[in-house]
Amino acid sequence: MDILIPPLFTTLRVNESKDVDFVKEELEIKLKKAYSTNGIEPVAPLIFEHSQLKSTLIIPTTVQDPPDCYKHVVVDYPCGMAVLRGADVFAPGVLSVPTGIQAGDKVAVFADVSKS
Repeated sequence: MDILIPPLFTTLRVNESKDVDFVKEELEIKLKKAYSTNGIEPVAPLIFEHSQLKSTLIIPTTVQDPPDCYKHVVVDYPCGMAVLRGADVFAPGVLSVPTGIQAGDKVAVFADVSKS
């Protein structure tokens, strides 16, 4: 699915009242910590300033091929909104589940936002 493919770059605009170099250093520290804690990649991406846009930082994506190990579960709109607030998924909100799913399987939860 194309929705699982991350963008090539994340672009951040820094408030001009802030020092761009300070923000860049803080982001690099936080990214290194997050990457090492979550075991995403051995090295966090390098952040660089845009060559033409003032106060703009660019973060290249290092992970291009996410694993497709999750089974897709579709829930209705109210269940999806509850999940975004931290709730568990319960049977009344489930619209679709793949056949052969077992307890303990990893799933990706998608909400049907059409409210129908």
